Amino acid sequence: MTDEPLGLDGVREVGFDEGRVILDTAARNRLGMSGAAFLAAYDSGQLDHLDCCDVEEVAGLIPFVRHVSAPLSPQEPR
Repeated sequence: MTDEPLGLDGVREVGFDEGRVILDTAARNRLGMSGAAFLAAYDSGQLDHLDCCDVEEVAGLIPFVRHVSAPLSPQEPR
């Protein structure tokens, strides 16, 4: 990660490369797996055996590594 100063709003943008480092670090610390392994397991629904709070925390970082589109309505799957 870089030591770039924060903008006036206190936010610093990160690119996908830095986002991968952030997700990888969180997945290793919270779940004991790499970021790539987490994404593969998350996408295939194989994380049910892990603590849901840890999974949700790491899953919240997915938009830092790839574009995510929100469903159009609560009933529609992503």
